[in-house]
Amino acid sequence: MNKIDNPVGYIFSQSQGNLLSAFQEVKEIMPNETYWQTLGEVWNRTTVIRKYHQQWKELLTAPREHAQLFMTKQERKVFYRLPSIVTVYQIHDPLKNHHDCFSYNIDENQVRSMAQGTKLIKIRVPVQKIFAYVNYQNRNEIIIL
Repeated sequence: MNKIDNPVGYIFSQSQGNLLSAFQEVKEIMPNETYWQTLGEVWNRTTVIRKYHQQWKELLTAPREHAQLFMTKQERKVFYRLPSIVTVYQIHDPLKNHHDCFSYNIDENQVRSMAQGTKLIKIRVPVQKIFAYVNYQNRNEIIIL
């Protein structure tokens, strides 16, 4: 697939493990709206976010307009209704640096069910620090940059 004529098609013709690098190859030729919508979809299809923390941080903080398009229309509705202070949760892993993490969850029960007895991290964060709400596959995910 031609990455110049069809950058989005090019990205999603790659294997799951290569989506992020394919996005980085063509990001400069995408208009802002396409950039954010496509990056949101790449996020949803990528399973190893923390491993590529620096690359994600650069992409998520790109000085481009329309960053809200990272979220779907339904996700934006939830995002705009979040309270001024949001309580988020994450499974505590003593072997991982939690400062390198973007992804948290607003559903304590969902996190507890995945934790399998492991401790949880609970954080109260101002809504202004939240980049996005993602509910792909019912994740109830909050992205904090």
